[in-house]
Amino acid sequence: MLDYIKNFISTHKFKLLLGIVVLTYFKTCGVGDRVKDEHRDLNTKITELQNKVDSLIEVTPTKKQIDKSFEKTMWEFLEKEELADKKGFTVSQMKHMKE
Repeated sequence: MLDYIKNFISTHKFKLLLGIVVLTYFKTCGVGDRVKDEHRDLNTKITELQNKVDSLIEVTPTKKQIDKSFEKTMWEFLEKEELADKKGFTVSQMKHMKE
């Protein structure tokens, strides 16, 4: 039996080596699983980024909110300016005064 195996290997060693090389080549060149893993990772990252963008859009104030905030700030400034005029100070002097 051992002689038969030795004889088979010695007569067909080139074919066996070629078969092993071809099988190894096909095994290492298969990228299907890696592509699926990368695709899954990319989809996960895209979903995370989309969620972040959606949360930022919700936090971003609208033009109406910005205008309302600006108007409130202007009214507060006008009140301070009027108070400063009544007391005879400038607004910048009133800022630095301790109440």
